[in-house]
Amino acid sequence: MKDLKECREILNAIDPLIRELFIKRMEVVKEVALYKKANNMAIFDLQREKEMKERLTKEVDDELRPYYLAFLESMLEISKEYQKELI
Repeated sequence: MKDLKECREILNAIDPLIRELFIKRMEVVKEVALYKKANNMAIFDLQREKEMKERLTKEVDDELRPYYLAFLESMLEISKEYQKELI
């Protein structure tokens, strides 16, 4: 078992990576929103979200799957809110 200091150092190294990926993802979400606006498309796509959740959660172990699913759902809600703001 790692000690708390070591765990926090690892988390401190991971967090900037998550931040960078979040920013990149939101840049693409902006492009999606602009495309949807230009093509008069709805923000919410139930089938797309369902497929995404199934694809991304299938390789996550049973212990972490509900937490990862909650993370995905939160990310999708944030993305939709940003799209609403842009449209």
